[in-house]
Amino acid sequence: MANIRDVAKKAGTSITTVSRVLSNDESFKVPDSTKENIFRAVKELNYVVPKKVKSEKQYRIGCIMAMTAVKYSDPYFMTMASAIETEAKKLNCNFSYLINYDELEKPSKLAELHEMKLDGLIITEMLPKHIVEDLKQHVKHIITIDNYQNMFNSVGFDHFDSTKKIMKHLLNSGYKRIAYIGGGAPNIDMFDTKRLIMYRECLRRENIEYDETIIKDCYWDLEQCAIQTNELLQLPNRPDAIFAGSDSLAQVVIAQIYQNNLRCPEDVAVVGFNNLNFSSYLIPPLTTVDVPSDEIGRVAVKRLLEMIQKNDQSIYGIFLPTKLIVRGSTKGI
Repeated sequence: MANIRDVAKKAGTSITTVSRVLSNDESFKVPDSTKENIFRAVKELNYVVPKKVKSEKQYRIGCIMAMTAVKYSDPYFMTMASAIETEAKKLNCNFSYLINYDELEKPSKLAELHEMKLDGLIITEMLPKHIVEDLKQHVKHIITIDNYQNMFNSVGFDHFDSTKKIMKHLLNSGYKRIAYIGGGAPNIDMFDTKRLIMYRECLRRENIEYDETIIKDCYWDLEQCAIQTNELLQLPNRPDAIFAGSDSLAQVVIAQIYQNNLRCPEDVAVVGFNNLNFSSYLIPPLTTVDVPSDEIGRVAVKRLLEMIQKNDQSIYGIFLPTKLIVRGSTKGI
């Protein structure tokens, strides 16, 4: 069977010239006589021109990530965003659009998103109904992260189970007056979040009265967290443990405990949430729940690409496991 080298030899030209002529490279200029010699050689040798392999399409995906600059400066969300971008590149996707939640209320920003003609979209927040309906009209494939709606595929973790792990550890370690400080989500009051629902349920099961005065909504703001932690520590009947909604908040809580000449965990225990890189280096090292934020981001991209490539209309809710990491900021280790 003849190959391209045989064609080049018979036509009296180079392999490169044969290749570019047979691939119809319009930018490559050669005399008509050379082209005729090549096509004649192809015919005489019965050379089969290989079909041009089409390059894999690069799909365009976007992400709606941030509620506020304060909350999403948290390393947890930065880790997730980085994982999404890295996995998208790995799978030959163009991660071409990252928009702040607040900006969606601006018509110009929604129009900008529409013009991107995205193949897929990742949403990490509970959006208003009118925005969801708008997005569905312009992006065929949508997946949510840590935001479960029966109309979309979703990836995340079990907030009820994760909170139960923390509360069980604290209660079994002898803590009874457990404060909580954290924040809500777009369109969801903190007191209605899954975390607070399970917090109250765990207290109920132990016949411990729920005290709303030691529940603080700092809106994920670090400065507000410091102020509210001081308020908790100044109470006549201060908490014996503080459950912080993130490791970043927990770091602030520990600092304020020392500022008040108290000790952690001897006077006040602290638990966080996320298991960020710095958490094991705090003094004392932080008890927290490990949430695989990077893996959540990667799985979301993989599932989104599968939906796009196969036009898969199936809806799945994917939970990744979390793990309680017990360290020196609580008793019982």
